[in-house]
Amino acid sequence: MLNDTNVSLLGVEKLDNRETYLLNTNPKETGKSAAQYYTKVWVDKETWMPLKYEMYDSSGNLTAKVEIWDLKVNSGIPDSEFVFNIPDGAEIKTTG
Repeated sequence: MLNDTNVSLLGVEKLDNRETYLLNTNPKETGKSAAQYYTKVWVDKETWMPLKYEMYDSSGNLTAKVEIWDLKVNSGIPDSEFVFNIPDGAEIKTTG
């Protein structure tokens, strides 16, 4: 996505009492076939999670909006939930 998108920092804003970076994104491609829109994204300064998106058409009209409320990160799920154990009887193959 970043290879096809121009991203610029518009500033820093508070969103629901969280400090966020306000970013502007638009497609790098130009010309008649290029998508004519831009997106504003609010990214939490602490967690780097996007908290809000707004998409605008070429006339500046808001066409879509997504907000993430009450985001909880690392809310107590133990690391053991993410450990992969090879099941008994599984055949292990290596490549290389």
